[in-house]
Amino acid sequence: MAPDNREQAGILGRLLEISVLQRRLVEENRIEELLSAQIERAGLFSMLDLSGEPVADSALKELARELAGSDRELSAVVQQVMDAVGSRLGQVKTGMSAVKAYGRY
Repeated sequence: MAPDNREQAGILGRLLEISVLQRRLVEENRIEELLSAQIERAGLFSMLDLSGEPVADSALKELARELAGSDRELSAVVQQVMDAVGSRLGQVKTGMSAVKAYGRY
């Protein structure tokens, strides 16, 4: 693996670790830590070579595939949490409407 490829592999590897960590943090409702991890993740993404040139290194391609798969799982978990929060907020809204209605009588 060429030096640049080693650096890129290190970045992709750390991004994969963060993706797995973020999924666990979402599941454990550890939002502050999730946000901190997101800051590190954004910094790492800015360091990736996204020039669009084809990557010949199979190890890099495999890391990128693993990261994409982990991020799909992370997105699904985040979506589930957002749906659950939305449902609970809907219940609160219904309850508030009932309280206002009772207040008129």
